Amino acid sequence: MRNASPLPPNQSIAATETAALVVASFAFIVAASLSWTWAWPRVGGRNGQSVKVANHAVVMAGATQVYAGAVPVVVFMDYECLACKRLLASLDTVRNGGLSVRLLVRHLPLTDTHPEALGAAMLLECAALSGVAELIHRQLLAKEPGAPARVTLEHPPPDARPAALDSVRECARTGQSLARVESDIRLASSLGLSATPSILVGDRVHIGARSAPWLRRHLQ
Repeated sequence: MRNASPLPPNQSIAATETAALVVASFAFIVAASLSWTWAWPRVGGRNGQSVKVANHAVVMAGATQVYAGAVPVVVFMDYECLACKRLLASLDTVRNGGLSVRLLVRHLPLTDTHPEALGAAMLLECAALSGVAELIHRQLLAKEPGAPARVTLEHPPPDARPAALDSVRECARTGQSLARVESDIRLASSLGLSATPSILVGDRVHIGARSAPWLRRHLQ
């Protein structure tokens, strides 16, 4: 059997330098990734985790009010997210039990798995501009998962104001609320959030749905 011929000296040196460069580049990427992670830990995706937020007043101040109350709760949500729907059902239970909750929504549509979530978020913002946020919020929660957000306007409740719904339709048609939703997505990213629901109570963000007893205990 013939042995492979050794590389000429100049080629051998070049190959060695290339290998060293690859190793150094890989080491730099790993180090940079670890450094970023330690400097800004991401909290999304870990159900049950609770993380303190320094700028909670800013998060609350710019959120969209769905319904009024004395005790504010901010929810980063996706209207196609089943865990979000469970959380909001728990909030309704708490409200029906006498606790005055003010629901404030920030949007985090997870469009990789929920293609219709962005449209739903935009529609809610259009509804807020027209003064019918809670109505459209209820309609979005009640629609079939995966159905386009616009179906919520096809069969409105009898007490819905036609002029307000026309305004919502026009807003949705023109994409007027897209910038508002994108602003929420950027905020969630800056906080390291990547999972829904993420609930801001006081100065802490809690990841994942919570039961009515948990909400009552933390909100009172």
